Amino acid sequence: MSKGYVPVRQDPRKMRYIEWLTTPPTHRQPSTEVELAREIDVFPKTLYNWRQEREFREVWSDDTDRVVGGEDRRQRVMDVLYDAAVDTRNPRHVQAAKLYLDTLGAISPPREGVNGKAIGMLTDDEIEHLLSRAVLAEHDKRDEVDAAS
Repeated sequence: MSKGYVPVRQDPRKMRYIEWLTTPPTHRQPSTEVELAREIDVFPKTLYNWRQEREFREVWSDDTDRVVGGEDRRQRVMDVLYDAAVDTRNPRHVQAAKLYLDTLGAISPPREGVNGKAIGMLTDDEIEHLLSRAVLAEHDKRDEVDAAS
């Protein structure tokens, strides 16, 4: 018998999973999704299914903003990291690029259409390509903000 629709914010198991997802991976308790699934009494596949739900992803994204101090703080840090990543004169620009991309994916919901390859497995060329796409998207976003002003 189905329990019917329960909003994500009113579902303690989903909120526990979001709390776990928005915790930096090195501080997560339990340390794996399988263990968390066992803790909240669901199948690991259920966690995957929840991550695919639009409402779940929206709540996850909102809570990520709350955890990292909001969009402004995150954007300032990411801008500095991004600047280091695209500065080819910086001897650590590839390392900064990997950190930038890894940081984007660490606690945020995955974006639609993002390559499923692990950040650490990307070649320098793949990182440069992803950064180019990110630069174009950032320019478009800033152009939209400027046009709205």
